[in-house]
Amino acid sequence: MRILIAPDSFKGTLAAREVGEIIARHALADLPGSTVEIVPMADGGEGTLEAVACLREGTLRSVRVHDPLLRPLDAPYLVFGDTAVIEMAQASGMTLLDEDERDASKTSSFGTGELIRDAIQNGYRKILIGLGGSATNDGGAGALSALGVRFLDDSAEVFIPTGGTLEDISDIDISGLITMSRGCHVRALCDVDVPLLGPEGATRMFGLQKGAGAEELDEIETGMCRYAELVGQATGQDRDCDPYAYPGAGAAGGMGYALHAFLGVDLTSGVDAIMDLAGMEERIAAADIVITGEGCFDRQSTRGKVVWGIAHAAKRAGKSCYVIAGSVSEGILADFGTVSDGLGALGDPDELFGGEDLIDAHLFDGIEVAADHTMTLGYAMSHAATLLGDAADRLFDGTVGR
Repeated sequence: MRILIAPDSFKGTLAAREVGEIIARHALADLPGSTVEIVPMADGGEGTLEAVACLREGTLRSVRVHDPLLRPLDAPYLVFGDTAVIEMAQASGMTLLDEDERDASKTSSFGTGELIRDAIQNGYRKILIGLGGSATNDGGAGALSALGVRFLDDSAEVFIPTGGTLEDISDIDISGLITMSRGCHVRALCDVDVPLLGPEGATRMFGLQKGAGAEELDEIETGMCRYAELVGQATGQDRDCDPYAYPGAGAAGGMGYALHAFLGVDLTSGVDAIMDLAGMEERIAAADIVITGEGCFDRQSTRGKVVWGIAHAAKRAGKSCYVIAGSVSEGILADFGTVSDGLGALGDPDELFGGEDLIDAHLFDGIEVAADHTMTLGYAMSHAATLLGDAADRLFDGTVGR
């Protein structure tokens, strides 16, 4: 049996390659005679540099930038040939902050802008920017500040906006915006396809997990609406980038919107871009089964994450696809494929999102969950490798190859 293992990282615990290696060890032990190929995946979020580095030989360039709370930080980006690959999570990521530091009203994407500026100034002709895993919800205003855009308040004072101060913007001056050389092409690899505004937008979908209080969401959304209005006036992007509908505009707290509006950056699916780079279509065609996975399989997974992209590609090729997840949210159906004992106790399967679509699509032939619902998050994260191996054994012993 030929097994293709193409997982995302388990955020905060295991890199994608580690996940793949653990699953592979158990596959070879449980299914003797099988052959295994590991292709670490990413969708623009955490682990994008690692995934690309596994596919293209390059070097890491380190730059002194600022973290989400504007503290000095050395952050890398990957370069090969005339291409630079920037991962937003390296400069503005959630994992850079302690739990009690996460606050979407106070964090800034300034550091990511510094990485982009460095790549442009050093003459890279192709720039890929992975949007995902950010701690920010500032509409990309922080990054734009690093790229030369000036945001002014009612007193005509220049400041660097955060998610909580977007409503303080009175005017936007783009005269100092950095210019790209002719022939320079920039693509944003979006880890989700959400718009900037509305119930499915950046603030409503991701604000809480980035540390915003429930009572703050209305205020932050109001500020984002004001920001989008001013951006549209300054750039004309209100004509072709509807903030309530444009896919990917809400990626990384609105960074997608900022890059498209001010620099004309193309917004593309991160997982599709990485799959193209990996030649995933050919790899899937050569496999008998495909296994993917991520740390938390939830509603966001259906908006452009690795497991969704891999599953769709597998089904297009007529291949079986299995998922091993660290945990599964209440929105994932418990009654299709193979699931671990902990999944059925997690709640109403139709509460969060398209369960019916999942069944109609037949995307997944089985799901295994590493963490039992009785475990604390701390325990599950500290025992991630062991729990992942146990989940792989359950999958191979109970479903795959039987």
